[in-house]
Amino acid sequence: MYFEINPRVINRQIKHLRSLGYDSIRIPGGKSKGKTKYSGIFAFVVDPNTKRKYLICTPYNSSFHLKEKEKDSVDFLDFNKDDENPKETAVREFWEETGILLSPERLDFIHKQFVLDNRIHWSQKIFHKKYFFSVTLDISILKHLKKESFFEKEETKGVILIPIKEISNFLYYRHLNVYNKRIINKTPIVF
Repeated sequence: MYFEINPRVINRQIKHLRSLGYDSIRIPGGKSKGKTKYSGIFAFVVDPNTKRKYLICTPYNSSFHLKEKEKDSVDFLDFNKDDENPKETAVREFWEETGILLSPERLDFIHKQFVLDNRIHWSQKIFHKKYFFSVTLDISILKHLKKESFFEKEETKGVILIPIKEISNFLYYRHLNVYNKRIINKTPIVF
């Protein structure tokens, strides 16, 4: 786990992680068991003493995603009875990547979007849904954070707490777009 508020130290840590193949900093999340959707959580941690707010993030290795592409020939239009709902996926992925088990009821829905699946040739125009949730946690939850992800050693590497003021400098651009649109600017959700 990396718990720093100094941007220079965070930069050094991220540079080291990039040398290990972790090429972006993302919110915890991933695919549902049926691989029909993605869910992620913007989990904020607040320190009541300093009033500082942090976003729980994970370093991500996108080459893991490319390896999955080779072994995974999933048709995203197929119905899968074993699939999870978006909140179940978000809670499971968050637990796998951080070690913190959340109750689905604590999650606030903030955004849904359709994204062209880059694991399938673009000419097929297959889209999947991405769901985003948010939750605010007390800093005492940090005692439950895993030093490294147990289940996803190749995909993610531990947890980084990014100070809110530094999110735009570190967070993966697609997650940053959702953060800016739905959390900062609070644009209404339209279906």
